[in-house]
Amino acid sequence: MVRKDLFTRIVGIAGVSILTGMAGAGQTHFWTGAVDRSFSNASNWRLADFTIPSSPPGAADDVVISTSANNPRIDSDITVNSVHLNNVNANLSFDPNTAYTLTIDDGSLRVQGTVDLNSANSVIVLQAADALDIDTGGRVAINGNGARMRLTADSSATGHDIDGELELSVSGAVLAIENSMKFIGDGVVSGEDDASIIEIGAGHTLTNGMADTSGSGFAGRMEINGLLNAGTGEIGAFENLGRVEASGGTIRFGSNTDLSDGAAADEWRVISGATLRFDRATPGLQGNFVLAGVLDVNANIATSGHLTFNTGASITVDSTSFQYDSFDGSSACSNPADSGTGGALDPFIVNTDKSCP
Repeated sequence: MVRKDLFTRIVGIAGVSILTGMAGAGQTHFWTGAVDRSFSNASNWRLADFTIPSSPPGAADDVVISTSANNPRIDSDITVNSVHLNNVNANLSFDPNTAYTLTIDDGSLRVQGTVDLNSANSVIVLQAADALDIDTGGRVAINGNGARMRLTADSSATGHDIDGELELSVSGAVLAIENSMKFIGDGVVSGEDDASIIEIGAGHTLTNGMADTSGSGFAGRMEINGLLNAGTGEIGAFENLGRVEASGGTIRFGSNTDLSDGAAADEWRVISGATLRFDRATPGLQGNFVLAGVLDVNANIATSGHLTFNTGASITVDSTSFQYDSFDGSSACSNPADSGTGGALDPFIVNTDKSCP
């Protein structure tokens, strides 16, 4: 994907791209790590003319990070215009002992390598629309307890492009959705801990537009083994236009999350050993449910889509019901419905716990 706000390549020297066409009046700073790992040490940087800058990158400046013996580490509060990790071995991390904030002001964070948000309570703030661009093979890991990535601009039209992986990997890791936005691409948004959180701001919508274009059955999905919920007060919204997959732990859509999906081709999938939990009544879904794990229904859920009920699947209901239009299952599984014959006028209804051996 070409980012108009970032870079126009003109020549590469010694494995480092020289770039022009930057937004704003700043300069492009190229990481060398000549002295140490300190992001805020000007001696670790070079300008396009190979001189050492008088100061580290600032709010108007664009940053290019390549492979180095000393990978950069955020060791103070930093604001820059944009950041580009320009190869698969490039790495940016945070001082593990102190909480700092990296703010990307008007450009994008393009990741072909790895960004580790590894320090407890540290923050990355992206302030521009469509600012997150993770290439195939790239990875952004929110892996510090209480660490947070904040997405603040309306990105609902085009979307943040994730062809690699955005991972919430520890308890308390937060992806904060502070405006309405969309994720696109054929990568993965994943969570490794039940206490990782996608926090949808009140009145905003997060749209999952990620789709598996590879045919591999792996790419193109949101796979959050944690909590998707709005904050207290007004309701935030989550729209599934691709595939949401629980592959371990629990995906919980909390009581302050207004859910919707786009078409019968969209999918809610639960792998064996995982749980997909709904805490807010959602009567108007259209997508298909594919179950080999647990569907935990704590509020009335209805879809005009299909239910696939495989070996190991179960549906638990708590004075609630799950409705669906049509059914198939493995040879061991009968239709779990307690009533209904299928179809829009008489949907199948599950109102007691069901399981498949």
